[in-house]
Amino acid sequence: MNEEKLIFELNTGIIPAAIYALKLRRSALAILKKEVPVKTIIRDIAELNKILYSKIVEELKIGKSDPIRITLKMEYDKSNDKLNFLDVKVLRYVEEEQLKKKYEEEIKNLSEQVARLDKMLDDQRKNYEAELNVLNRDLETLRKENEKLRALLSKVLEEIRILMS
Repeated sequence: MNEEKLIFELNTGIIPAAIYALKLRRSALAILKKEVPVKTIIRDIAELNKILYSKIVEELKIGKSDPIRITLKMEYDKSNDKLNFLDVKVLRYVEEEQLKKKYEEEIKNLSEQVARLDKMLDDQRKNYEAELNVLNRDLETLRKENEKLRALLSKVLEEIRILMS
């Protein structure tokens, strides 16, 4: 059985998010009306709009006036009288000023974190240097005591050798 499937692409262009449903329906009707029954287009686009509402409003948290572009591929399955939507993408367009503001804030926060980490690192380095100085003094004291003990041991061994001879 050879099932015929037609593939179409739809692109809303850049539109306010508030009118995505209307734009999708109009675009789909314009593209598909010669090949697909209008009732099928209306029914299946309405189902797609429900899915997109969830994605646009709840998942992506896009505001009504935010500019978006929706692109997708549609496959019309004649035997089941159904549109299947493939590769659906919702692209949000953000003004340069918004991006700049967001990244300037992020850079400021990161710079503050780096400054705090640099201070912590410097404080830690100073602590380690102080500990190292104490350990070096202790080591020097032990070295001197070791030299005294070696000298004393040498003297005692010399006296023992003299006594034994």
